[in-house]
Amino acid sequence: MIARLVRPVDAGVKLAGQVKSKWAAAVCAETRGEEYPFQVSLRPNVTSGAIVERDLMDSWGEWRSEWRRLGMPTEAGAGAWVNSPEISVRRQRVAAPMSLHAPDLASAEAALAVLGGGPVMVDIEAAKEIARRMHAAGALLTPGTLKKVVGLPETDREALWRVLGFLAEHPDVSHWSARQLPVPHLHTKWLDTNMSLVNGLTGRDLAGELRKRPTAVHLTYVDPTYRAKGGRRHDAWTAGDDHDIAYQPQTVLVVENRDCRVFFPELAGTVVVEGGGAAATALVAEIPWVRDAQRVVYWGDMDADGYAILDRFRAALPEVSSILMDAVAMNRHAEHGVLDDKDGKPLKPSERKLRELTEDERAAYDMIATAGPATFRRIEQEKLLDEAMAALSSLPR
Repeated sequence: MIARLVRPVDAGVKLAGQVKSKWAAAVCAETRGEEYPFQVSLRPNVTSGAIVERDLMDSWGEWRSEWRRLGMPTEAGAGAWVNSPEISVRRQRVAAPMSLHAPDLASAEAALAVLGGGPVMVDIEAAKEIARRMHAAGALLTPGTLKKVVGLPETDREALWRVLGFLAEHPDVSHWSARQLPVPHLHTKWLDTNMSLVNGLTGRDLAGELRKRPTAVHLTYVDPTYRAKGGRRHDAWTAGDDHDIAYQPQTVLVVENRDCRVFFPELAGTVVVEGGGAAATALVAEIPWVRDAQRVVYWGDMDADGYAILDRFRAALPEVSSILMDAVAMNRHAEHGVLDDKDGKPLKPSERKLRELTEDERAAYDMIATAGPATFRRIEQEKLLDEAMAALSSLPR
């Protein structure tokens, strides 16, 4: 164990690090009327004068002088203080700083103004006001939820307060859908985007409480025998309606892009379904004629979202297979890979753990989701429409 003397500037760095990592926990505790002190050791492992005499005499005097010049209180009271018990060095009893104490977040901030240590990068007073509003609204107040709310744009926070107030007054929301919820000045899609946050703050399961839309999918018939009869090519199926699709497919191919559905070439016994994202694709797995098909296949973009959709789809329907979603296909079609989205912004890596992918799919996902450098992060499925027919036909039945 190395004995050290911590100078004021270094103590400031340590205290700033504590505030940066613990500010949310401190704000939550103080909002509930609890204490949340901060402490920095100023002479770690210096437990006796003998250690000072042996290892630290060259810096001992200047170190004590630096702390004296700051003029910080040496007893507990209002604000931060330095505990400085006496220690015997060369047969003299002298006061020597041992630890810096800040009983709360405000005193820690005040100490940083004296010590330095760099900016905390968080508006603590604004965070305290947000915590007070969360607490008053009965929202679950934890360091994690506080950080999420603090990180919201101001317009979203104002919307959140309105939603929390509305839900507190309406324990039963079953006669509204997420987009029908009559919260004043609330965008109809706001709750779709922020439902997990609202659930976390309220302890409710709004997806289970709110009125559900019936499952509806758009599909294209590609069986050549059926097509030769002149029947409709494109169709829609809605759960609960009294209707059937034109034929029971042997193969259901679920895609995410409309072009890939409407322009898919003819293939016997096949229906092509437009998935519509992770949540919608998981609902596709509940459709009776999908579950009754001999095989269900997913084909999406080779990007983080595409693999997340496949993962959720397979969790709902374990027998789902995929085409053009493996590492071989990714390497073969690397010329179509891109690093930016449609707005020219860099596509980001993904930290999502996808547990339902096959070994080959996971290898491809790791290539585009890596936190390190990536050659590309997306290959859009529309570019591979010509290859999809052969890939689907080659799957074992």
